[in-house]
Amino acid sequence: GAIVAAGPVTLDAWYIDLADKFDSYTIGAKSDLDLSGAKLGVDARWASLELDNSLNPNGDKNTMAKIALTAKAGIVNGKVAYAMTGKDGGLTALDNDATTTLLGWTLTSNGKADADYWQAVAGVDILSNLNLSANYGNLQYVEGTTSLEEEEIYAQLLYKMSKNLTSYVRYGTYTNDTQVNGDDKNDDVRGRIQVAYTF
Repeated sequence: GAIVAAGPVTLDAWYIDLADKFDSYTIGAKSDLDLSGAKLGVDARWASLELDNSLNPNGDKNTMAKIALTAKAGIVNGKVAYAMTGKDGGLTALDNDATTTLLGWTLTSNGKADADYWQAVAGVDILSNLNLSANYGNLQYVEGTTSLEEEEIYAQLLYKMSKNLTSYVRYGTYTNDTQVNGDDKNDDVRGRIQVAYTF
């Protein structure tokens, strides 16, 4: 791997070869700007993963490209992110939390072929350590010969108790237009409470 800082932009490139499994590479660029009190961020990444011959007789390549734009001005913050995957497949990470994929709450572009995934977040700081946000995600992809769509909408209340201790409450809806025997597979209302301490 290599990381280079060039002015306000940080560039990185990584390559991994797992014997008899796959080889993968990714390149990314990230920048943070402060314009008259408004903080803007841009994060772009490309990733490719190809399974070895015994696991990939057709020579398919999994690819993913994503970009995320963030902004914060005063107590208001927002984010728009988009990811797309290749027609052969979008398996570009072994973990959905990896930087080589895009993850929402339930939705992820990882492992989805020919995907278009949009995220949008609008938030406001109620207190300096308490943020309320509205979150939206829409994922369209192809499974076999079937076009599918998943969508999530949820509210989140995030509380930073200290530098290392945070908690959040989420509540919202998730829809999946996949059907089994004519019935929707996963349409529901869901909630989550999490408290996390990082070391």
